[in-house]
Amino acid sequence: MAYREGAQPGGIEYAIRRDEDGAYFFDADLDGRDTSWEFDAENAVWFEDKDQLEGCAIINGLAGDDDGLRDGLKIVSREWYYEEDLIPDEDDDDPYW
Repeated sequence: MAYREGAQPGGIEYAIRRDEDGAYFFDADLDGRDTSWEFDAENAVWFEDKDQLEGCAIINGLAGDDDGLRDGLKIVSREWYYEEDLIPDEDDDDPYW
């Protein structure tokens, strides 16, 4: 994926990643009932801010005693861009998603 010239990140988003295998946490409804660990970051649940992430961690039993995550888990972040700033890959079967 490429970005148009001059594109600036729209912000930063956060996810939970497991150290042992690099899998990302997924919770379909953010209620702790339909969860999994996914190896593709695109399948993770990403949060706008760390407070939302911490709430999800508590619901799912991933929070430690010190308001952080349990051992073996970490918060990761990435920049996000607005859709109009994305340039589809040339070999994309659906370039106008």
